Amino acid sequence: MCIKKSITILILFFANSFIAQADYNYTISSEILTGTCDITLSTNFLSLDESEKDLLEQGYITNWKKITYSLSKCGIGPVNTKPTVFITGSNLGSSIPSVGRYLFTNNPNNDTTYTKGFGIILSSSPIPNWDVKYLIGENDAIDTQNGNSLYLATSCGNTTSCNNSASHQVGRLTAALTFNFEYR
Repeated sequence: MCIKKSITILILFFANSFIAQADYNYTISSEILTGTCDITLSTNFLSLDESEKDLLEQGYITNWKKITYSLSKCGIGPVNTKPTVFITGSNLGSSIPSVGRYLFTNNPNNDTTYTKGFGIILSSSPIPNWDVKYLIGENDAIDTQNGNSLYLATSCGNTTSCNNSASHQVGRLTAALTFNFEYR
C-alpha cells in the first residue's frame, strides 16, 4: 500500500510539472523627463536699505546685498548643454531702452506710492557703476560654473537714464525675481 501511494504521488507530481501554465502579462509604465536641478537660495526674502534719490540720479548703485544659491539633485541634460539658471521678473523693459531689462520692479496697478524709474539690479559682482557685462537681465543665463554668489542693489540705470530725473518718482520699491533652471 505504501509503494502504491508513493507511485501515485510521484505520477501526480510529474503530471503537474508538464501542465501548461497561463501566460502572465505585466504592464510597465514610465515617464521620460529632461534632467533638472533643485535651486536653493540663501534667503527667500531680502530687504535693502533706503536709497537717496539724489545719489541714484548721479549714477551710484546703492545697497549691495549678497545672496548665494546652490543647485542639487541635478539630472543629466541633453547632449551639448549645461545646467543654466536664468532670471525672470517684472522689469522696466522697453520703458527705459537699453537698461530697463536690468531694472526689476513691481508696481501693482501703477500705484503712486511706488517708485518710477528705479529698480533692483542683479549682478555677478558688486560693481560701483553701471556695467552691463556684470549685470543679469531678464532671461540672461547665470554662469553656474563660476561660483554661486549674486549681488542685488538699487539703481536707476546708466548715466543717461539716471539723469532723466523728470521721469523718476520716490516711493516703495519691490521686485519679485524667479530663479529658473534648464539645460541650455
